[in-house]
Formats: sequence, structure tokens, C-alpha cells
Amino acid sequence: MSMYISGSGAFDSWLKKAKNGDETVWNDLYRDSKSMIKDFAKRNKVPSELVKDIMQDSTIAFYENIMDGKLKQLTCKPTSYLYSVFRNHWLAHCRKNGTDLNSQFDIDELADELTDVDSLPTINYEKHLQLAIKKLGNKCRQLLELVVYADVNMTEVAQRLGYKDAHVASNQKYRCLKELKKLATG
Repeated sequence: MSMYISGSGAFDSWLKKAKNGDETVWNDLYRDSKSMIKDFAKRNKVPSELVKDIMQDSTIAFYENIMDGKLKQLTCKPTSYLYSVFRNHWLAHCRKNGTDLNSQFDIDELADELTDVDSLPTINYEKHLQLAIKKLGNKCRQLLELVVYADVNMTEVAQRLGYKDAHVASNQKYRCLKELKKLATG
């Protein structure tokens, strides 16, 4: 269990420091979240200037949630919470700018979500994900293998697997990832 789970002394101390404006709390949070955020940004081809803007907005939102009393407890580490806020802000940015989210969400993101779940500390996440992949239907497994491992574009995936076009294949990819997430999380 995380030392930052609500009700633990470490979390209560962290929250008190955050509410009192202790800059080291926010500097440490930024430093500890930086590699996770950078990995996400790299996988999803988020421009560095946008990463900075979204990270700033996310940190401000986190701070405001604490100061407004909206966030009184956490079921995850503060770094995991900030990552989720960042990801949600990025998704909102994509929707606002008409970015195709189906093509942006990938199996690495799912793996990150699984490994970032603090409430399941005893699970071997890679093995858990592999078992979920084995439970997928053959066509979904083939589609994800082509897209993720072989880096095949959606037009070619559609041709190989008999979908009408790239858009239909992209929608199917989204459904397959959703099913994989359901199987993997439980």
C-alpha cells in the first residue's frame, strides 16, 4: 500500500504541507512525476511546449482541488493523481482540437494504467496484461499485434483483416483496447 493513501500519517502530512503552500511539496511532486509525464508525452507525440502548458495547468488544477477542499483524500500516490489530471487535460485538448483519440490511445497506455494502480500492489502487471491478451478474441489480438508490434497503419490493417476502411479498423482498435482493459482490470 502506498504511503500516501488517505488516512496515513504520510499523506496527512503531505496534504497539510500542500495546503500551507510548502513549495518543496510541489517541487518534489513535479520532479517525481516528470519522467512518467515525459514517457506519456513521448508515446503520444505531445509537443514539448504543450507538455509544459498542460503540466502547469494540471499542477494548478491539483493545487486548486486541494485548496478548494474538493480533494480531501487520495486512493493513489500524488504523482499518480497528477498524471491522471495531466492525461485528462491532454485528452480534453485533443477533443477540443479534433484529434482522433482512437489512434492516440495505445496498448502502452493501457499497460501504464495497469502498472499505475496503487490498489493492486501484488499483481505482476506484465503477466496480467499478457493473460488478458490471450483472452481476447483472435481478430482483436491480430489487430492489436499489427498496430502495436508491427506498427502497421490503419489502412493496411483494414485491408489485411477485411474491414471496410481505415476508420472502421480504427473504431475496432478502440473497441479491442476497451475489451483488453476490461479483461486486464477485471
